[in-house]
Amino acid sequence: RTVPKSKQISFVKYALHNCASGRLPNFTLMVPGSLLLIGPTGTGKSVAIMNFLKELPKEKYIMNTLNFSARTSAHQTQDQIMSKLDRRRKGVFGPPALKHCINFIDDVAMPARDTYGSQGPLELIRQWLDHSLWSDLTDTSSIELIDVIFMGAMGMPGGSNYIPKRLYRHMF
Repeated sequence: RTVPKSKQISFVKYALHNCASGRLPNFTLMVPGSLLLIGPTGTGKSVAIMNFLKELPKEKYIMNTLNFSARTSAHQTQDQIMSKLDRRRKGVFGPPALKHCINFIDDVAMPARDTYGSQGPLELIRQWLDHSLWSDLTDTSSIELIDVIFMGAMGMPGGSNYIPKRLYRHMF
């Protein structure tokens, strides 16, 4: 059974109101996990999260905003995330001590699929959420990521707007 369009839009506006007022994102900062806002184009998902991130205390959080496109690669994604992190000790990276790094990825489902149907940047994010690590691009050693939080926004799933279930299971 399908939900009439007006009720669906009302629900999205209600969820975005809660997000914009800080209820939903604050919950994800208290409970370990990741936040993914999904909704129709033009409903203000990215704006709501960006407004929330601007309100956070700068002495506790570092913000990192990534905008995915069809041409975004896993290499670019890893470089952008690592650019905000410091080396804590051998093989362990994170934001400066006593801070958390929030990575907000806009248009999460945008990267193009390869010949096998996977999306490289999303598989990299999934590997990070599954194992809290990924491989160094120069010598393939493991890099552990600590004190890093994921938040994302994407349009309604369907057609080319798709994220794998293995990544989706980490989202709240």
